[in-house]
Amino acid sequence: MFDGLVDNIGDTLDPTTRTIKVRGVVNNPNKLLKAEMYVMVEVVRNPDQGTQMGVEVSSKALFMKGDDSYLFVEAAPGTFRRKLVKVGLEQDNKVPVLEGVSAGEKVVTEGALLLQALVEPAS
Repeated sequence: MFDGLVDNIGDTLDPTTRTIKVRGVVNNPNKLLKAEMYVMVEVVRNPDQGTQMGVEVSSKALFMKGDDSYLFVEAAPGTFRRKLVKVGLEQDNKVPVLEGVSAGEKVVTEGALLLQALVEPAS
């Protein structure tokens, strides 16, 4: 087993393979890992960085439009506003929202796609 750190997460999803490229930095003193080698990894969040992970929301609250992630927040009772957000990695059906929403904001967790359809009706 090797311990390492995620150094970079790609910006795009390959539509053919449904994969995202991730680069990790791993100590490999015995040269057991080789360049271009495929590996299975388990990514775990560093508990020491919990306060830097943003607000956690249900994965059902998020929807994609192009390469961007959005969710709806309640602006006033019965009034909702779509917000562009930057998200982290999903784990256990929860996603950290790193930018775009603050603690205490009410987030729509059911029916976000219906709201999106109302905001942008099909042409």
